[in-house]
Amino acid sequence: MLVGVVGLEIFYRRTTSFHTDDLLLYRKFKIIDGVKYSHAINPKTGLGVTHNLLSVSVITDNCAIADGLATAFLVMGKEKTISFLEKDNKYNAKLLFIESDNLDNYTTSYYGGFEDFLVK
Repeated sequence: MLVGVVGLEIFYRRTTSFHTDDLLLYRKFKIIDGVKYSHAINPKTGLGVTHNLLSVSVITDNCAIADGLATAFLVMGKEKTISFLEKDNKYNAKLLFIESDNLDNYTTSYYGGFEDFLVK
């Protein structure tokens, strides 16, 4: 399994351990009239997304699929992503979400068993 990544660099190898390249959270954004717009563009609005999801890391059997899903899920946001996957998770995707609040406090959550791949 390989990892497709947006915003957080994590590489999984079949050695049963994660190898991190640069565990640096970032979000490219611009504040316009007090609203923070992400560099990730919502194709429905043509604007950057405004939710607090900073990063979505995806594990699937195909790296290209994981990369595409990670980008789509970042645009969709956490709730819509989970709703989408509950209907059809045909790629057996495992996800790590990283979010922040307005005070830059970070929270992580998992979907589909991603936590099973973390080194304990």
